[in-house]
Amino acid sequence: MKTFIVYQLVVEKKKMTQHGEDIVINAIVRKVKAKSEEEAMGKFIIGTKEVEAIQRLEIVCAELSRLKSL
Repeated sequence: MKTFIVYQLVVEKKKMTQHGEDIVINAIVRKVKAKSEEEAMGKFIIGTKEVEAIQRLEIVCAELSRLKSL
């Protein structure tokens, strides 16, 4: 098993104001043990399905041992 860091940005709120649009964005970050990136991303999706969001952006996955810093 390898250890992966998987993260995704999600848009939680959008609100129109007089001067434009206010947007609240959050990041979901998880440490996942899996055999492959695909499996890690699948586990991440299952583990974060309860998170409410207006929009989910691209999921990013990296093997922990290959990261130089967090």
